[in-house]
Amino acid sequence: IPLQGSAADFGELGAQAERLIGNADSADVNIVNMIPPLFERYRLPGARNIGYTTFEIDRIPAAWVDQCNQMDAIWVQAEWVRDVFAASGVVVPISVVGVDAIQRPAHPPADGPFRLLSVFQWSARKNPVNLIRAYSAAFDGNKDTVLTLKTHRGTDPGESAKFVRNAIGQCLSLSRASRAMPRIEVATNFFSSQQMQELHAHSHAYVSLAHAE
Repeated sequence: IPLQGSAADFGELGAQAERLIGNADSADVNIVNMIPPLFERYRLPGARNIGYTTFEIDRIPAAWVDQCNQMDAIWVQAEWVRDVFAASGVVVPISVVGVDAIQRPAHPPADGPFRLLSVFQWSARKNPVNLIRAYSAAFDGNKDTVLTLKTHRGTDPGESAKFVRNAIGQCLSLSRASRAMPRIEVATNFFSSQQMQELHAHSHAYVSLAHAE
């Protein structure tokens, strides 16, 4: 289900998957990567329909249980998530497919400020307001720290940049730093896989105050 554009490169297997998206007329297997309320909309008659989803708390909503059980199988990313779905009442086969993680050598970032990173879509669930408030309070007056927010609001980078700048301005106006506001950098445009890897490599720590994640 396409939600927004992306410059990410997922290699040969990703290219193969891209070619298969939308070829629903002759598909034997139909994988719906979305929350269960959208499973029924994208079910394909005659195919083996698999719901690929997750949830990050200890039970799933009752309506989700029925929606999952209407599929032929459910795929999740971890054994813990599988146990949560099963305990909630999902009775169709649940498989843990995980992620294809490639381990890369880690090197300390170059000399410079202490860099914190957070990557998210701007929404209340990701809790950016309290993230900025916490950072501003913890590093009030510190000139040797940087918080990088790799974030967006919608599919248009320009509109996202305008919205995020205004939202951050409102957050900072409520922070009332006693000395000086610490540094914040914002990136709202789409990054390639290589750019994302470099962004993580140049950061000392990842931070998040997201709800239920």
